[in-house]
Amino acid sequence: WSGCLSRMLRFDPVLTQVVGVGLCACAIIVSAVSVSRAYEPKQDYRGALEFVQNQRRPDDVILTVDLTALPYQRFFKMDWKNVTTVDELALARSQGTRTWLVYTMPVVLQAAHPEIMKTINREFQTIKEFSGTLNGGNIVVSRAESSIP
Repeated sequence: WSGCLSRMLRFDPVLTQVVGVGLCACAIIVSAVSVSRAYEPKQDYRGALEFVQNQRRPDDVILTVDLTALPYQRFFKMDWKNVTTVDELALARSQGTRTWLVYTMPVVLQAAHPEIMKTINREFQTIKEFSGTLNGGNIVVSRAESSIP
């Protein structure tokens, strides 16, 4: 194939092979660099869990909403309450001094629970985001300093 190409374009056959090998080597290097990212977590639930556990105070309330409930309650066996309404969020917040709220995929949360997302944007501060390889799937750790404004 390189011989045919070099004859058609009147290139030196040896130079054509060297260039071909060089291009293949570049493709392999670029691929090798990107492969490591494939083995990173899609979402860093564990990182967010460890962060919250290290930062929480004894009287803090920790909550999940929407898509974060399953991983924390079933896989990590945390007793974090999942809220599905603004009223549940307000009630849970009244039971502690500070409230941690862990969520993911804000676009999905906005569509599924717009009133909760409005409360998060108005009353919570994003403390830290944990990225992964899932686009838009950062785990967001937010906190409200007092129970209810």
